[in-house]
Amino acid sequence: MWTAPSERSRATSSDARECLAAATVTLDGDLPSRAISEAYYSMFAAAKTALSEEDVFARTHAGVWHRFYELFVATGRFPAELHVRAGKGAEERLKADYESARYSHEDGLDAVRAAERFLGATLEMLEE
Repeated sequence: MWTAPSERSRATSSDARECLAAATVTLDGDLPSRAISEAYYSMFAAAKTALSEEDVFARTHAGVWHRFYELFVATGRFPAELHVRAGKGAEERLKADYESARYSHEDGLDAVRAAERFLGATLEMLEE
């Protein structure tokens, strides 16, 4: 498995894994809206890890996703469909966190699986 060389990359990689674990636990606890939020944060932390490895930083969520797209998706290094799914996750997370949106178990499961794929693809890309 990939081991991030920098301390900041290790921290964000660890955050991505923790958020994914939290998403799984909260989904198992029948809290799909919370699982969706944690799944998004797993993808966000994974994106920050990839940017960190390129010594690129952004101060906002939108900035992280924009820079991630430029460096990895537009260049073909990362699957576009996973980037699109992360965008959907961002919208779902905002609704869950700020509008008290309620999601189904199936929605939560979809988000958790998307986060698993996103994190896996990110770590695989970084191993290359």
